[in-house]
Amino acid sequence: MTPETGGRAGWAELAARLSAATGQAREAARMPPLSAAAAWLEPLSEVAACLAEAEQLCRRGHREGIEPFRQELESWVQQMPGVRAWMQASAALAAGWAAAAGISSGYGPGGASRPEAGPGKVNERG
Repeated sequence: MTPETGGRAGWAELAARLSAATGQAREAARMPPLSAAAAWLEPLSEVAACLAEAEQLCRRGHREGIEPFRQELESWVQQMPGVRAWMQASAALAAGWAAAAGISSGYGPGGASRPEAGPGKVNERG
């Protein structure tokens, strides 16, 4: 196998894997936040693996046949607003649960000020 054909086959395989991961991520985004959190891990890991392998192909000089992968990558990027919306909804849900449990004041940048530590205790200032 010549380097050019190996590069083409590599890019085609990566494009197919990225497409499958994008589809899984799209399905996960339609799930309720608790179910989707676990469902997101696999496709995100696969996207990261595809990007790492793409970097290796580029470093080896295999750039011929990259177009299918580039198109799938652009498709993934176009879906990022959907990912952001899902993340924001999940964060809002988690914040609501924290508030209902009475622990929101101690977590996160938007919460109320943290109570000062009593004698012999440590606060965020030491």
